[in-house]
Order: sequence, then C-alpha cells, then structure tokens
Amino acid sequence: MTSLHSLNRQFLLFIVLLSTVAGLSAEQAGESPVKIFILAGQSNMLGHGEISPVQTEGTLEYVVANDPEGNYQFLVDGLGDWVVRDDVWIRDQGPMEGGLTVGYGARNDLIGPELGFGHYIGDLNEEQVLIVKAAWGGKSLAVDFRPPSSGSYADPATPYATPTAPGDDGFYYSEILRLVDEAINNLGTYFPDYDEGGYEIAGFGWHQGWNDRDDPSEYETNMANFIRDIRSAENGIGVPDLPFVIATTGMDGKETYTELEEAQLAMADATAYPEFDGNVFVIDTWATYEGLEFWQPVELSPRNQGYHWNRNAKTYTNLGLAMGDAMSLLVPGRCPFRPRVVGEASGVSLSWQNGTELPTSVRILRNGAIIAAAAPVDPPVFLDTTAEPGVLKYELQFNMPGDPCEPLTVTLNGGITGFDARPVSGGIELSWTNNMAYDGIEVRRNDVVLEAALSGSASSYIDSSAPGSGMVTYSVVPTNGNSAPASEQLNFNLVGELGVLDPLLANNGINPATGLAWAAGDTYRFISVTTTTSGAPDGTDSDIGTYNTWINTNAAANGHGAVNWNALASTSAVDARDNTGTNPTMETGAPILLFDGLTLIADDNEDLWDAIIASPVNVDFSGNVLSGKDTNTGTAPDGTGPSSGVLGGPYADRNGTEIFAIGSTGQTNNKWVDGFARAPNPRLYFAISDLLTIHDISAVSGYYDWASGAWEGDLTDSDPDLDLDGGGLKTGVEWVVGGDPTSASDDVLVAPSSDNSDATFFTFTYRIRDAASADENTTVTVEYGSDLSLDWTDAVDNDDTIEISSADGTGDDEGFDIVTVQIARSLAVGEKLFARLNVSVAAP
Repeated sequence: MTSLHSLNRQFLLFIVLLSTVAGLSAEQAGESPVKIFILAGQSNMLGHGEISPVQTEGTLEYVVANDPEGNYQFLVDGLGDWVVRDDVWIRDQGPMEGGLTVGYGARNDLIGPELGFGHYIGDLNEEQVLIVKAAWGGKSLAVDFRPPSSGSYADPATPYATPTAPGDDGFYYSEILRLVDEAINNLGTYFPDYDEGGYEIAGFGWHQGWNDRDDPSEYETNMANFIRDIRSAENGIGVPDLPFVIATTGMDGKETYTELEEAQLAMADATAYPEFDGNVFVIDTWATYEGLEFWQPVELSPRNQGYHWNRNAKTYTNLGLAMGDAMSLLVPGRCPFRPRVVGEASGVSLSWQNGTELPTSVRILRNGAIIAAAAPVDPPVFLDTTAEPGVLKYELQFNMPGDPCEPLTVTLNGGITGFDARPVSGGIELSWTNNMAYDGIEVRRNDVVLEAALSGSASSYIDSSAPGSGMVTYSVVPTNGNSAPASEQLNFNLVGELGVLDPLLANNGINPATGLAWAAGDTYRFISVTTTTSGAPDGTDSDIGTYNTWINTNAAANGHGAVNWNALASTSAVDARDNTGTNPTMETGAPILLFDGLTLIADDNEDLWDAIIASPVNVDFSGNVLSGKDTNTGTAPDGTGPSSGVLGGPYADRNGTEIFAIGSTGQTNNKWVDGFARAPNPRLYFAISDLLTIHDISAVSGYYDWASGAWEGDLTDSDPDLDLDGGGLKTGVEWVVGGDPTSASDDVLVAPSSDNSDATFFTFTYRIRDAASADENTTVTVEYGSDLSLDWTDAVDNDDTIEISSADGTGDDEGFDIVTVQIARSLAVGEKLFARLNVSVAAP
C-alpha cells in the first residue's frame, strides 16, 4: 500500500478507542496480536463524505479522478477499483464488518474518517489492524456520551444511573464499550482469517462536538473526564495513558474559534493537564495539519451542509489521514516512519521518526544517486548541503538489526511554488514561496527578463511598467538548479460591463461559479443601492413596476442606465427573487457582486437567498459606502414575501400600524433583507442588474463593439472624440493604441512616442491594434506640421522626406503592429516640426 503523509485543514472528530470492558484485558498474548483502534463520535465520525458521482466536485470519485499530484491514488487499484485491505479490518455500529474500503460511512454510499485513518495506520503497522467504529449522529458529550465521572446531567454531584435507553445519561458512552467488547469476543467469527494471536487496544480517536455548541460550558470538564474514564479499569478499557487523538469541531467555515473548540484544544495544554502530556494529541481542524486542509467551501463540495463538512469526501479523507498521522506519533510501529523534507538556508533537511526498533544506519539516495552510504539515525535527521533547486526525490533505506523495513520516500519541489500575480496600485504585484535557498531569482514578462538576479530570498516583485492590454505571462525561476519556472497569465483584454468590474480584481480574480479565473463569456450580476430617498416610493404601491421604474431612473441619473435593473422588492403579486431573476428553484444563476466591482455578495441564486450573504450590500449607484441605512424590501430571507408584510400590502399589524419588511445596508445575516418591520415611508432600495457578461476586447470587430464591451455600453458616452477618463488621449485613440478608456493612469504608457536624436529624421512611433487596422470604420493617420495652430499635413510614405514602416508586435505588444514614421527635418519651418496621431471613427 502507498502511504500518504501530507495532510490539510478540515473538521475531524476522530476516536480510536481501545477495549475497556469489565473482564477484558487491554492486551492478550499471541504471536501476532491484532492492533485495535476505536473511532468514536457523532455524525462526522459516522461519515457523510459522498462517494459519487465523479462529475460532482468534492466526491471521492472526483477527488481521485482529479488528483494531479497522486495524493489519493492509494484508494484505488491498478484497474481503478476501490482498494479493499486485508491487513485492516473494520467493524462498525451498523453492524457491518470486513476489509477496510469505501462505504463505511453513515450509508454505504458515504465515507467517514475511517478510510484515511485505516490506510495510514495499516501502512504504518506490520500487525493486523482492527478499527472498531462507534459513532451516532446528533449525540452530545453533555448527555449521550457523558462519562461516569461527570455525574448526572441534572446534578453533576450525583452519579447517573446505569443507562438503559437512548436519551439516558451516558447511554452512548456505554455503547462504545459494548461494541468494543462485542468485536473482541467475536474476532474469529467476524474475521475468519484471525489467527488467535490475541489483540492489543492501541489507541482512541474522537471527533464530536456539534451538539454541544449551544452550551459548551461543561465541555472541557466532560472531555477530560471522558479521557480518564475510557482509560480507567473501573469505567472503561483499563489502559492507563491510552493514546488519544481528538479532532476539533472546526467545520462550518467560521472565522473564529468557538468556545467548544477552545475546550477541545485545552486537552493538549500540558500545564492544565500534565497527565495528558505526550499521550493526547489535538488536531486543530480550523487550521491546517501537515499541509492537509479540512474545510472546503460550498463551491468545491457536493452540498451546502456546513455541519457535515459540506459532505466533502476530501475533507473526511484528510481528517482520517491527519488522525492517523497524529496517532502514529503516540503509537509508533517497529519500523521508521513519517519522513519529512524541508528546504532551509543551509540546505535540504530530511527527518523521520524512528520506531520501536532503532536502525543501525540509513542509506540516502537523491534522485537515484547515493548521497550518504551509512548516515547516523539518532537523532533522525540529515542535512543535504549539495542539493540544487528542482524536483528532489529522496529514498531512505534503513539497516535494521532484525527484519528489514520498507524504504521511506519523500519528495521536495525545490523550485518556486505558490506564484501569484495581481494588480495593485503601483502595477502588478508578483508573490511566491521559496522552497529552499537560491543563488538568485529571475523574473520575466512574456519571456522578456525584467530582473536577471533578484536576491535568492526575495518573495515578491512589483512590475511598475506593466502593459494595460493583451495577454501577459509572468514567470519566476531560481537562477541555479533545473527547476521549472512558476508562471501565471493575466488577460488584460477582459473587461466587465458598466466600467465597474475588473476581472483581474473582482473576488480576487476568481469566478466563484467555476473556481477559476474570470474568462470571456462568464456572467455575473451587480447588486447596488439607490442614492436618495427623495422621490422614492414609500412602499404603498402594489405594482412592482413602480419600484423597477424608480430603480432604473436612479441608475440612469448616476450614469448606469445602459443595463436594466430590478428592485429587490416583493409585492402580493411578485416575489423579489422572481422580479430580479434570482429564483434558485428556476436556475442556478450567476455570481452576484457588490457595485464596487470587487466584493462578492453571493456565489449564485441559492447562496443569495440562504439568509446569509458574504458582505453587506452597502455601495450605492454613485459608489458611496452606506452604513446601516434602511431599505424597503417587503421580502423574507428566502426572497419571497414575508409574514411581516409586502410592499403595497397586505401588511402586518403592529398596534394598529400597518408595517412591512425592511432591510439594512449594514447586515449580512437575515436582517440584510428582513431585519425589521416598519410603516410605509420613502427609503432606499436594493437593486439587482440583469445578467452582465465578461468581454474579451481583443476579439472585437470594431470600435463600437470594443467600446460597448469595455465600459458603459452607452453609445452617447462612447463618442470616440471624447476623453472621458481625463488621461489625455481621446477614446478613439485609446481604441487604436490599446488603452483603457475608463482609466487615466495608462494613457501615458500607451501614447505614441517620439525620438529627436537623429540628425536627418524626426521619428514618431505608435502601435495600432490589429482589430483597428482591420476595421473599415477606423481611419488612422499621422499628421505633421510646424505650428500647432496651423493646418496639419498627412504623412505619406514617399521614400524621400517621409518613410513609414511597421512590424508585428511581440511580447507586451502582441496583437498590435508597431508603426514607425520618419519625417525629414527638412520639412521643419523655423526649426519647428511636430507630429500627431489622428484617429477618425465613422458610425457603422
């Protein structure tokens, strides 16, 4: 089997429970004792990770099929079938038993942490492994798993009676012990290959907590008592210092630790609990563990079900792998294990954990070549001082005093990773992660070197002369070694509608609908707020058209009337989600962004109407940020008309006053749309645009196509002779030379240039977009003259006083021709000679 030793951040409640039932010993003699691990907890230990279908992101089939680094291929065999392990048995609360494979979750089409845990522990141990799984959904530590030492729930000072039925204090605590007892007493029945070699209860894993989150006041006390009682001979298994792994309740994508998680984390506090030092390990699933991630967002998961880790199979697998790795530190096998590699300033550091049998030496190979024939093993570290950047594959071959052990392998990508390129105020910021020490770092843009040798420790760079258009590829690579460059491509040709959304910046450049960078053809909506209450409807009109008209009037008054807007408002005849085209029962919809063009409000229609939005809707049509302003909505959090009243009635009644629902620009929970009930009054309104589209201006066929795609979409404002951004270039000129008609900052970068150094010719250079050259409605000429106030003369190539040449642009100028016009100095009058670019665009 293949070991996987890289773990990520997720929510894990994992228990490896060792048998502690009256009359059972923790260990029985035999030639090959079975190592027993118990996994206990509630529904997330039970397991809700979906196995199929392969097309759904976050299912196990999808994870295995989309695994470029091969981290999860240990789950399948050479034919692509799920591996069934004969060296790892499992018996669950179903009851169901057999060789470890998929399907031991809450149903046979689901998985839990047992899958990753069993593979990890099975690879680690030479003995047969048995997992006893004891998990039930919706169970609390306060009542259901209550340990005897905590007394009764009603009166902790009084012992609780022997539990006999679900709901009794400690009933599922006793069920854990019963299942362990049952598995041990029937090893030969459940597992015919059992060789009567005895058993050893080796560890306990715990993953539970959701049902204690409402009242976590006793959790820390109960958790400490649970560990003590499980270990005790009187109340549990009778294994002092039984290795215990806890995975915290870190699901649901929250931004801070809950009181319950802090109680779980406290179990690893050696000062507070010195008896747990070295035998209890707590995995913080709100963070990452050894590179393993736990929480996966809804868009990367099968379901929107935060309390079940969004039913993400990768999460459940990673939870098991993390718990297995943590358990390996508490319950080592005979052979060395857990290899690690990290780049340092002094070289590449290799480390591992020695097992119960100490090797005599280790041979180390790098990419197949021996770099140490017999290195010492205590301490278990080795520093490779001669490694060069690149992919470094290490193999550790141990010389053992007894039976041989399998070699350990570990790989370091010694190149640059985590490369990111994004626009900032000073240009394009590049950032990356260095995985080892480098002599220097080279930075390129479109294969042109920007910096030949940055410091080898540098991890960022600002390109202050970045182009404003075209496809731009940045790359960074160490100057020594043979690692591949890390690169990222930015498409400056992408533009959103209304001149507001920048696809390189919106939601950090990622379309939440695809999880990828924004692309031409992607759709989205804006949500905004009206700018004034003056003249606004007071909410007594039952005609939804009244509110839509007001919204569009206000949008047009602020320069955004090129698209249609709809009021986020409900009347007796129309729900807000239907009026705005965002009904999740009709279509999935598109991402919805704040009118700042950057901030995500909701991933799609369902996300908009699930009572929680990602950020307050607080930017109005003028771009002003509004804090805590009331809005007329007449709408419930699900987008329908609420019981608290719709616009135009029927209203709710409050002490004889007719009222309807209003929202707020300062809320992100259900109160954003239905926070209060107020009497009719002119207020602000939320507005949602029709679907908008990302355009690629490099694919346009003419000026007006480009202009409507690039910004307002209003042909009156698309007058090519206007300089709307105030940067100095008319919009028609920006069309030709590749400028952004909504930004003044790039005008100086794309403007034509001149060279006055030649004694014979004055040289004028400009670039022209290929699409502009092909547009029959666009005329581009260079004119010259000796006085800016007099008539200008067209520059026409005559092979004498005027010479014109052009060349295909490369690099930053790809998609353009570079035109050079040389004008003889003999044409100057009074030693004065000027040139200018004249662009004329005719209406199609």
